Amino acid sequence: TPTAPTVVTLNGTHFFALYAPLPDTDPRADMGFVTLRPYGPAMALYHRCLLAFLAASTLTLLLALAALLDVGANVLLKRSGGLKHRLPALGGITLMLLAFSLLGVALKSVPLGVAYAVWGGLGIVLTALLSLNIDGARLTMRGWAGLTLIVGSVLLMHLGG
Repeated sequence: TPTAPTVVTLNGTHFFALYAPLPDTDPRADMGFVTLRPYGPAMALYHRCLLAFLAASTLTLLLALAALLDVGANVLLKRSGGLKHRLPALGGITLMLLAFSLLGVALKSVPLGVAYAVWGGLGIVLTALLSLNIDGARLTMRGWAGLTLIVGSVLLMHLGG
């Protein structure tokens, strides 16, 4: 006697089956009724939600990858010595073009303000953190507070945008 929904097949059609005991009876007496709900319509909402989640996750990953490429471009441009060293300069320009390309793909489905906030915000925070190691830069309490505000703003834009 299942108490949780179970999938059953009757005449080739799938149903969710839910057993419920009759009122004022011992549940172990197997005296109750079974409710059948068609499987397809019940799962349609689940599939729509799953597709929406996967699409949102893919767009978030695209924006995150675009931000990482932007950070890589910034690091290479820094190492190019003001574009004097050709290899890092070309690498930086290439990564920037790739970052803009991914941003462009994301803009097909994400509002510009949200996409730019996520891309730019992540880029700023990651570049600032990398700068601590690359340049030996130090952040004051105000600097850390600023990075925290950027992260909070990006989250608000992403979740509420």
